Amino acid sequence: MFPAFLHTSQFLWAFDFSKAVCASSSTIVAFLLFQMILSPLEVVIGIALNFLSRRFQWEADRFACEIQERLSALEMRDMGERLSWALIMLHVKNRSSLWGDWLYSAYHHSHPILTE
Repeated sequence: MFPAFLHTSQFLWAFDFSKAVCASSSTIVAFLLFQMILSPLEVVIGIALNFLSRRFQWEADRFACEIQERLSALEMRDMGERLSWALIMLHVKNRSSLWGDWLYSAYHHSHPILTE
């Protein structure tokens, strides 16, 4: 995508650069403008990817809890309890906070926090 911005004088002209700058198509100016334009798009993509990752994590946790019903093996009998214990231990070892805002967590964390 960047090469399209690099050699387009109309792009620089739209940001009110002089004709001399537009004619020379400065690489650093085009890169900085491209980066400024791309930043809001990266935020939207990041939120969408975090939402997708969190959704898959919820599905994996649900599957791990429901597998004891699907399998008749004795070692799968307490899968939900073992999963919850493992998540608590992981939470303690990482020294994570129990009190997290759901919106902050949804934006910054790719996996749900323990209280979720």
